[in-house]
Amino acid sequence: MGHCVQAIIAPLSTADAISAFWPELPRLDRANGFSIFPVEAEPIDARIAPDKSPAATDHQFMQLTGAFRDHLRAISRDGQLAYVETDYFGGVGGQGALVCRRGDEIMPPTWRKFGAINEALRLIGVKRPWIGDRFRAVGLSDVRSNGDILDLIAAESPNDGK
Repeated sequence: MGHCVQAIIAPLSTADAISAFWPELPRLDRANGFSIFPVEAEPIDARIAPDKSPAATDHQFMQLTGAFRDHLRAISRDGQLAYVETDYFGGVGGQGALVCRRGDEIMPPTWRKFGAINEALRLIGVKRPWIGDRFRAVGLSDVRSNGDILDLIAAESPNDGK
């Protein structure tokens, strides 16, 4: 099985500012006071000028270009956020994260086999549950892809009486 997610995770207060700034970005609110915004190349390119060059770091990120990194810093001006990516298949791969707070990067892009996302989630205030880790606390262990997150968003949305 694989796990391939690219998402912004933020406390609800920051999530409201992100939604106001980037209203077309899908949003999944979690019961623990955090929101997940799945991001794909197309909405990123629609929001900022396409930048195909990877950020100047030693990592394996798929979506984190220099322009998108600048955009993440900009949308964190009213709070804090973590940008996370996973790329696992059959137990092989890794995960990465960066954390922005009030327009500054407080955790630069970090790619590891494991642990980078939990570190980022700790920095934005996600509490570790008694059983499990922060990755599980925000619901990332319940999904395998951005499509799964979008399915959860659709399931929680009212269907306008249809």
